[in-house]
Amino acid sequence: MKRIIAILVVAAGLLVLAPVAAQAAPTFPYPVLRRGGESGPNVLILQHLLRGQRDMWVKAIPADGVYGKRTEEFVKAYQGLVGLPQDGVAGAHTWTRLIADNTLRRGDRGEEVRALQWGLVKNGHLIREQVDGAFETDTARELKRFQRFTGISIDGIVGVQTWRALITWGNND
Repeated sequence: MKRIIAILVVAAGLLVLAPVAAQAAPTFPYPVLRRGGESGPNVLILQHLLRGQRDMWVKAIPADGVYGKRTEEFVKAYQGLVGLPQDGVAGAHTWTRLIADNTLRRGDRGEEVRALQWGLVKNGHLIREQVDGAFETDTARELKRFQRFTGISIDGIVGVQTWRALITWGNND
């Protein structure tokens, strides 16, 4: 009996000491954003991801964090471009398509990097004054901290798993 208890104590200790990164990161549903009162960091992430889709969209889509008429129009336009139903609602299918081919690494610049940075702001890893569209030292360091915190592989690369965590974790206001 003492031997069984000793084995259980050792096993419990190993579970407690297991590295966070080895655990599977939980997944949460994507937020469903639509016109009519939606605002906040997830809308900013959406707006910057949309602005990154086409050069001409950068100035046409507001990056104000408010899901208004212009944002809805461009969500519909994007949905049409990628073969999704054009309902103007940014739900799971729209988010999945927006992040599918948006792998980011240190040295990248642009609207997608701003989306990454707003995700880090939302999750308490950057402050809004650091959103500059440049994936440099501060962004890289805070991204790795975020990956560690969420149990994602700590590689400093923003792929689908990291995008999903940035969008679905934290304060969604």
